[in-house]
Amino acid sequence: MPSIIQGNAIICENSSNFYSVTNDPNAVDYSWTLPASWTGTTTVNSIPTASFSTGGDILVTANNICGSSASQILNVTVTIIDTSLTQSLGILTSNSSVGTYQWIDCFDNSFVINATDQVFIPSTNGNFAVINTQGGCADTSFCFTISGLGLNENALKGITISPNPSNGIFSINSANLNLEDVEIEIYNLQGTVVYKARSANGSIDLSKEPKGIYLLKANSGNKLLTNKIVLE
Repeated sequence: MPSIIQGNAIICENSSNFYSVTNDPNAVDYSWTLPASWTGTTTVNSIPTASFSTGGDILVTANNICGSSASQILNVTVTIIDTSLTQSLGILTSNSSVGTYQWIDCFDNSFVINATDQVFIPSTNGNFAVINTQGGCADTSFCFTISGLGLNENALKGITISPNPSNGIFSINSANLNLEDVEIEIYNLQGTVVYKARSANGSIDLSKEPKGIYLLKANSGNKLLTNKIVLE
């Protein structure tokens, strides 16, 4: 009977892997069986494989003129990463709630600095994607186009939001703007307005809203500020 199968029991989707057993001097050849849709073939004690999206059992028997041995079995699990994204109100959200995130600019595949959250609010128009990493496996989403963001000269500047994150009570402050003239709208990630005020003067109370990430839009004349706020 062959030895225990050596090789990774947890692998990445669409990856190449190598499995082997210690060579039995009494064996003439070996018969390998791979999970459905995998590719790989050999009659020796080692096999290179290409996996797809399904895991399963790898089996191997040692064969000689007396017949075939009992099978050694290794169950293999494939890590599948959800690379789909949701786009709403200029926000991109990875639909995978596990792993780590790195958003990239698809123009040159460069990392967007400090963009390592599940939710990404671009500051400029462009094409963006996310690299999601789970347990040593990484996959990249399709690129999503963000357009219609205001030009830099139309950005509302000089506003700070604190504390952020908070338990639901936020304050808006500005050293050079009259907050009476700043209108506020806050959206959840489904695009629903959860808070609206004609003036930013005073605190914002979202304490009755579920914990999570929200988008704040502050508007004064033709100038606009968008900012992520977090309830925890």
